[in-house]
Amino acid sequence: MTPFDKFCEEHDVKNFLLETNNKDEAFEAKYGFPKKETWAVDWSFTIWLYNHIFGYMEAAKGGCIDLHYHKFTILGEEYDQLECCQMIIKLLEDYVLKTEGNEYRTWEEEQEGFDSLRKAIQIWAELIFAMWW
Repeated sequence: MTPFDKFCEEHDVKNFLLETNNKDEAFEAKYGFPKKETWAVDWSFTIWLYNHIFGYMEAAKGGCIDLHYHKFTILGEEYDQLECCQMIIKLLEDYVLKTEGNEYRTWEEEQEGFDSLRKAIQIWAELIFAMWW
């Protein structure tokens, strides 16, 4: 079970991409990913980023990556790579819970969720070039 699927299960959130049966082998061969991922690219990106951040942090535990070495200035504050990864995860979780995880959400809650995704992407844009080993 992926970290994202585990989070969804723990918070009773449906990962609707799992339920979408839109198999198109020619599309997948041409673009390298399932067509169903284009149905809601924000959701697909959230899943991709969430799982890849978790995977990267696990790989770092092997000792090849010092997640405290690189520093980033985010909204005027300095954070190391690990802190940025953790912030991204929390913001993505907030996005999921305030949008897809809440069928009775208000417009304001949904906008807060969108703001969380925007912040996660902004942090990711600063962090991405240090995400290698």
